[in-house]
Amino acid sequence: IINIFISVIFLIIPIAYIGPEKLIEQFNNIRIDFLITIILTSLLFVPLATRRWQLILNMLSPIPKFTQCFRAQLVSMYAGLFLPNLISGTAVKIFMMSKLGVKARHSFLSVLFDKIAVVLPLLVCVTISLPYLADHFMADTDFSNLYKIISAVFLALFGGGLALYLFIRFLKKDSNIF
Repeated sequence: IINIFISVIFLIIPIAYIGPEKLIEQFNNIRIDFLITIILTSLLFVPLATRRWQLILNMLSPIPKFTQCFRAQLVSMYAGLFLPNLISGTAVKIFMMSKLGVKARHSFLSVLFDKIAVVLPLLVCVTISLPYLADHFMADTDFSNLYKIISAVFLALFGGGLALYLFIRFLKKDSNIF
């Protein structure tokens, strides 16, 4: 109820600030082909993300089927509308999988590895592009973007190290990962 109230307020403020006529004019300028592309991409994302998560979960526990994981994914996305997405999605997935007989530890690890599987390619791209970014930004005498490069390097090293540590512990089947 609180989230709905806050969402309504955040919708009323721009409408009151911009005006309904200008808002309708902006809606008329929407390109329908881009809108359809975004909708189709979003519709394809959910089953692909569910399949990725289910493959990781099946390495830990053979219980859930794709349809069960798909239901959990949809419910967790719905919960993300009302609660912080990362926390609510993880909690809902763990709860729904525990009702199917999957251990909470396995559910949590599968969600964690799924998040790492999404972030790892991004970290690799940032790490590969760092020499170019450093040359581009260091050619200027303005060092205002230097903190971005340093934070990207730190993120890449920290994320890669954490992923490697968790993966090694997971391969050893250590019950004290957390």
